[in-house]
Amino acid sequence: MMPPAEAQYATVVHDPGRSLLNEGQALPAEEKWSVTGPVASSIGLVEVRVYEDAAMKRPFATGMWERSNWSSAVSYNIPMDQLLRGN
Repeated sequence: MMPPAEAQYATVVHDPGRSLLNEGQALPAEEKWSVTGPVASSIGLVEVRVYEDAAMKRPFATGMWERSNWSSAVSYNIPMDQLLRGN
């Protein structure tokens, strides 16, 4: 018998051309999620920071994607394991 499968990550798409995250919808609450989007070949690092409040004093969740020397990736994917509250 196979063990139960891990739940997939809810995908949040970043659209840098429109400066839009997740098509303007709320971020997924109470589930694993990831941020993905296009990345130019000149970009070597993408970081995601989610803060607890608008004052941006206490980070709640962070994630990072870094291009390796041999990577020709045209998009990035950053898994965010910190579950967001539903409020």
